[in-house]
Amino acid sequence: MATEITHKILTGYVTPGSSCFGEIPIVADTEVNVGPIDLTPNTTTTVDFVATTAKLQSMALLADVACSVTGWNGDSQGSTFTLAANIPFVYWVNGPVANPFGADVTKITITPAGQVAGTFLLKSAQNLVEVAS
Repeated sequence: MATEITHKILTGYVTPGSSCFGEIPIVADTEVNVGPIDLTPNTTTTVDFVATTAKLQSMALLADVACSVTGWNGDSQGSTFTLAANIPFVYWVNGPVANPFGADVTKITITPAGQVAGTFLLKSAQNLVEVAS
């Protein structure tokens, strides 16, 4: 039997008179993380991160500076998206936001916007263990 890990995605909304909160449990067999990685101004950083769309269950990305993130499959460039500084981007399968990479990836590149150094972190839950039939 494969080991299970659970990532919890917490959602919430608060107004002066009320609030609502939710918790979405994401169960997978493997955690694949990147970082924290130090980002240098005007420098693109390449890191290995393997994720197939069929196996990626959830992913959270956070940087303390605005940056662009690009997914790559080998030497083929995939989708690029922007992370705002200190605002987490969270994806989960069947959630309200599409996988920002849009396809399988073998590496990612991170490029900070502007002249400020920063830090980048990615956490993911994936189903990588093959189950014998």
